[in-house]
Amino acid sequence: EIPLRLVGSEMCIRDRKSASYAQFDAAFTKATGKAASTNIYAAMAYDMVISLALAMEAAGPKATVEQINAKMRDVSNAPGTAVFTFAEGKAQLAKKAKVNYEGASSKLDFDKAGDVTPDFGVFIIEKGQLVRRDVVSITM
Repeated sequence: EIPLRLVGSEMCIRDRKSASYAQFDAAFTKATGKAASTNIYAAMAYDMVISLALAMEAAGPKATVEQINAKMRDVSNAPGTAVFTFAEGKAQLAKKAKVNYEGASSKLDFDKAGDVTPDFGVFIIEKGQLVRRDVVSITM
């Protein structure tokens, strides 16, 4: 008998043990009563809000939309001090340090077009269960 093993991929969380994912998971669970792993897209949305908030913080209180947009890469891409929460990023920005927000879903490195490419998980069905075998990062 040959066991049925199908292969597929989907967007996934790179590291559920990361500091930023732990922070997100605790907030998500507190707000919904469910583990964050029940909604793959929630971590991505959370990361976008944190990135935007850090860009707003970096741009200053009277910043225009254009000035905030110009700060998105500055707070999310390397180089910079790796930060895993908004509070850490805000504290570093107050010291005039460059920050690199490492997201709950994955790294948030914006490309020239302003896009972030998520990580993808490679999954197989094994004994009736979906099992992640690998994580693939696509860099442009």
